[in-house]
Amino acid sequence: YYYFKNAQTFFDLSFNNILNDVNVDGMFYISPVINQFILNNKTVKYFEIESEKYHSFYSPQMVLEFERNFNKQQK
Repeated sequence: YYYFKNAQTFFDLSFNNILNDVNVDGMFYISPVINQFILNNKTVKYFEIESEKYHSFYSPQMVLEFERNFNKQQK
């Protein structure tokens, strides 16, 4: 999970990565943008999230599983 206080700074630094062709197998990722923040003397912080409070929806099946579990808890 990433949160950026200032969207314009994120866009500017992301665009720098694109211009410099910072990619992995032709794919561009957010995490290298964090390096740009550090190189530009921007503040980078992290906060731990307890695993039971974090849900990853990387596939439609994961969304369905979350919905099933959520609905069970509501009953």
